[in-house]
Amino acid sequence: MRKLKSLLIVIMVFISITSLMAQTRTIEGKVTSLENGSPISDVTVKLKGANTISTTNADGVYSISVDAKSTETLIFNHLNFEEMEVVAIGKSQLDISLTSNIRYNQYGQVVNRIPLESEARDGIITFESKDKSFKFWTDIRLNIDFTKHFDNYNNDISTTGNDADAIQLSDGGHIRRARIAFKSQISEKWYGEVDFDFRDLEVDINDLYLKYSANDNLDFKIGHFREPFGMMTNTTSRYVTFMERPLSSEMDPSRHVGIGANYSHPRFASGIGLFSDVAYGVAEKDVRRKQRTGAESSWAVTGRLMGYALNKEHLTLGIGVGGSYRTPQITDEGFNTVRVRVNDENRTSQKRFLDTDAVTNVKKIILANAEVAFAYNSFRLQGEYKIMTLDRGQIYSDINYTGQNINDAKYNGYYIEVAYFLFGDKQNFNYADGEFTRVNPKSKRGTIELAARYSTINLNDEKAAVFGGEGKISTIGVTYWAKTNVRIIINGAYVDHDKYASTKYNWSVPEKGFDYMWVATRFEIDF
Repeated sequence: MRKLKSLLIVIMVFISITSLMAQTRTIEGKVTSLENGSPISDVTVKLKGANTISTTNADGVYSISVDAKSTETLIFNHLNFEEMEVVAIGKSQLDISLTSNIRYNQYGQVVNRIPLESEARDGIITFESKDKSFKFWTDIRLNIDFTKHFDNYNNDISTTGNDADAIQLSDGGHIRRARIAFKSQISEKWYGEVDFDFRDLEVDINDLYLKYSANDNLDFKIGHFREPFGMMTNTTSRYVTFMERPLSSEMDPSRHVGIGANYSHPRFASGIGLFSDVAYGVAEKDVRRKQRTGAESSWAVTGRLMGYALNKEHLTLGIGVGGSYRTPQITDEGFNTVRVRVNDENRTSQKRFLDTDAVTNVKKIILANAEVAFAYNSFRLQGEYKIMTLDRGQIYSDINYTGQNINDAKYNGYYIEVAYFLFGDKQNFNYADGEFTRVNPKSKRGTIELAARYSTINLNDEKAAVFGGEGKISTIGVTYWAKTNVRIIINGAYVDHDKYASTKYNWSVPEKGFDYMWVATRFEIDF
């Protein structure tokens, strides 16, 4: 009996050992690089859900024990390779290849990577790192315009020859803007932007600059960007109330190469910059040729200051001034010349009835601007008054080189506009930049904005013998904001010119001048 019990015990122990051996097995294998097939050492091999860990040797070989109670899922991990999970049920041999997570730049140098997450924000696709230190997005803007003119001026103007055809205004449609911008918050302090415009089948660079934010109030720019002068000019076209900026904005400086600084405060916004004009309308080689003759590039110092008497969420009152001191840029019309030409706030027709032609012997240009912005809930008002002075100094005789004073040329203009949202919406005001910006419709069906504007510009200066004409435009507008980045604009305008408008044409204009009307529609989308 005793021998039988001993035998039974031995059998039971044997069965237990056999069962245990059956539930536990060893998985072996080799880990190599997917790129070149070379073995990878120091790869951590872990049994998922357990503390069992193994490591590959110099030949990339590993060995690890698993039991039936485990998930039999192995996790392979290495600092320089992508982590991999592999189910190894029933396997005793498992060879794998890992994908390298090392990335190189265009110079073959190893670079750090930042995983990005993408999402649509107000219809704009944005890529951003988890820690929000890096952000990248594109900004595409498309404006399509349609215009019908009612040219009553033909009844006022007497023409000869073919000049009657030369003054006709064009109806129809065109692509006003087709822009794509690449914008990036490179780090907490650095921001970069490049903006291209493809209108009229030509490519122009609008913005190309870097911005450094020293703190929440102070930032610096370098590159090609708008000069800080007036509220209307500094407001992006996507937030301008009407289809085009007013007549007087044609005197404003636009985008130029320079360096600038902006400082904001709850009570004021300010900006200043040093700029160098580029020679628009002149081929690069021609500009260089003229510069080799000794003509200097144009330089400008431009600044703006807007103070806030009221800066509450529902109530805004800002009053500002701007100024610019500049030398004339090189143009295709020669040195030290300045020409101001003005569209009638509609770009379907490229006709410019207001034109000073080339004013010569200009030594420097002085611009001054005064502005006001007011908003109360859904109501908004803004206006600006501008003066341009062309300082012509003295002209010297070729005979005796004696100086003779010539009269400066002075132009002026202003606008005032009001707007009102029908359904309780409003246009936000950016206090840091001193401009009206985003509209966020409360309703999914959008909102409607009604607006009216009166603008004028006077390019006549009798003392300087400059007669570029005077124009006055009264405009009414209805805008349907379908979304923040989708709107339909309808504008109707009455245009009134004096007798000096477009004197280069062979026509006779009565003392009262001439007038006409137009109606236009714009379809605008940003994404």
